[in-house]
Amino acid sequence: MSILKAALVAAAFSVAAIAPITAFAQQKVPLRVMNGDGVLIDEGGFIYTGKITDKGMTMMKGAKGSKSGYIIMMHDGQMFMMPVATSREAKEMLNY
Repeated sequence: MSILKAALVAAAFSVAAIAPITAFAQQKVPLRVMNGDGVLIDEGGFIYTGKITDKGMTMMKGAKGSKSGYIIMMHDGQMFMMPVATSREAKEMLNY
């Protein structure tokens, strides 16, 4: 097999291996936040979740509580938060 054919076959296998991962990443999966969990939405819009550390709990002493029922969205590089009346309304806004 020539080098060109081998490279094409390798590229095809790479695409075939990545396709399921990409499809999984595009699935709409609800994110559940439990007691002691933290959620970070960074400047790039990436979402990170994990358990709050002792240092994080110390920093949380000045934090204010918030109610559930908010939708957070990115638009033109800015993050917005808006209350929604029902989960159904939020799902409609998210095309869920």
